[in-house]
Amino acid sequence: MEARADNDGAVQNALDQMAERFAEGGTWLSHIDVVLACLGPAIGADRAYVFQNVRDPSGRLWMDLRAEWDAPGVRTIFDRPTNHLHPYAPDFTRWIDVLAEGGTIDSIVADLPRSEQLVLGGEGVVGVLAVPVFAAGSWWGFVAYDNTHDATPWDRHHLHSLALLAGLLGGAAAVQQESEFADAVPDRYRSIIEHIPAITYMDALNQQASSLYVSPQIEQMLGYTVEEWMADPDLWPTIIHPDDRPRALAENVRHNETGEPFDLEYRVFTKDGRLVWLQDQALIVRDQNGTPLSSNGVIMDITERKRGEEHLAFNAYHDELTGLPNRAMFDELLDLSITRAAHHAGSVAVVVVDLDDFRLVNDSLGHQQGDTILKLVADRLRAATRETDLVARRGGDQFLLLLADLERDGGGDMDAALIRAESVVQRIHAALRAPLVALGT
Repeated sequence: MEARADNDGAVQNALDQMAERFAEGGTWLSHIDVVLACLGPAIGADRAYVFQNVRDPSGRLWMDLRAEWDAPGVRTIFDRPTNHLHPYAPDFTRWIDVLAEGGTIDSIVADLPRSEQLVLGGEGVVGVLAVPVFAAGSWWGFVAYDNTHDATPWDRHHLHSLALLAGLLGGAAAVQQESEFADAVPDRYRSIIEHIPAITYMDALNQQASSLYVSPQIEQMLGYTVEEWMADPDLWPTIIHPDDRPRALAENVRHNETGEPFDLEYRVFTKDGRLVWLQDQALIVRDQNGTPLSSNGVIMDITERKRGEEHLAFNAYHDELTGLPNRAMFDELLDLSITRAAHHAGSVAVVVVDLDDFRLVNDSLGHQQGDTILKLVADRLRAATRETDLVARRGGDQFLLLLADLERDGGGDMDAALIRAESVVQRIHAALRAPLVALGT
């Protein structure tokens, strides 16, 4: 076969025909054979083809040969079962890194890594040019030219024509995905989806999880209109709380790569600045060939549930009346302080504060006023101690103080620690000596 004999006029004519075909609408598969048959000869390629990405149930990424054109005398590869589906790994792992980042594969086969040489050389390829296809922001697959007789490097015509085809193909694939979603959700189901107390969505399988569809509940829950949400593909990661963002993005990557369900609780900021907790669950939806189409999910506002959980967790270690740590927390921290002191030659002191004759307050003024007095005592104990000291309520009219990390003098004498503890006790006496006034008494 003669070497490639492309020219500007033939290439431009092929590009015009290609654009016209895709402008007619319909599925990309209905046009791709004609487009390749027009573009391949014009560019002087020996073979032109389209591979679409497919993930198997284990998350392994495969390339699926969906269309091919071959010049006369060039062996066809489409009908060979071993080529219809081919895993990227291990032979073409490098292509994942290059193409997924928007790069191109442009090389004679002799210069490629050994694993790639063996596969492409087995098909008689001496030069290859591959350009990635992106649909709705997600890496969809790639289009490529092969040389089987001429190792002359590719020029600008080849790259330009292939990049244009990749752009048209990606746009058509994205439109087809949206159409398939619309067909999958008939009107009788759409009314249910758009009135349940949750957000339903369909996201592209990309890093930002850009939206292909979101239900109207997005405005009530997060303050953004459907139009605002759909217009900004980076809005979802932007509104996630900074402490939760790495975890959410990592879960999204895992979900997209493995095909396993997305299931996460995280915080986001609403449009008006409120912080809410969301439960987000999604599944990968595939077409009849097993190709991933989108991530379809449901988001629920679980802020009230989270507040309840936080309240229960707080009450497990705090006194409900005064907000001070309770006996359970005190005992745990006391054990830790004793262990730490033993390792660092320090000291720990425990002070018990018991209010004398407190029953008289409850009997004469009532329990409501008695509770007010206990709160005032708690405030004064906090003020009389260091920030590193722990003030706890033991129960009733008794309080506990944990004075940890008391330093001894250079010789290990306890005197310095005792002096420190006695000074705290004196401040407590002084703090409680002043009258305690409860409102209404």
